[in-house]
Amino acid sequence: MYEFTLEEMPAVDREVGNWWTSTCPQSRFRQNLTVTLASPDGTRLSVLNREFTRRRGAEVLERFEFSDAGHLLRVLGERFGIRLPSDTTFSIP
Repeated sequence: MYEFTLEEMPAVDREVGNWWTSTCPQSRFRQNLTVTLASPDGTRLSVLNREFTRRRGAEVLERFEFSDAGHLLRVLGERFGIRLPSDTTFSIP
């Protein structure tokens, strides 16, 4: 999650946080595939491993599991605007 304020975040905080989340074996970001997007209309899209969820508050509007890595790539492009090369492969936890 991100919080946007007018305060500047010290570089050391970004560096240490990014280093830990990307290198520590216990980091949930090393153990899971995680993508989230908050929309202006109040909905939130999320991917956690093999599952896509679209919700508004506590209400689940849509949920499904990916059929394969190609399905995941299509959802990342269509729903999140993340365009990856077609030969991208994932090891989905």
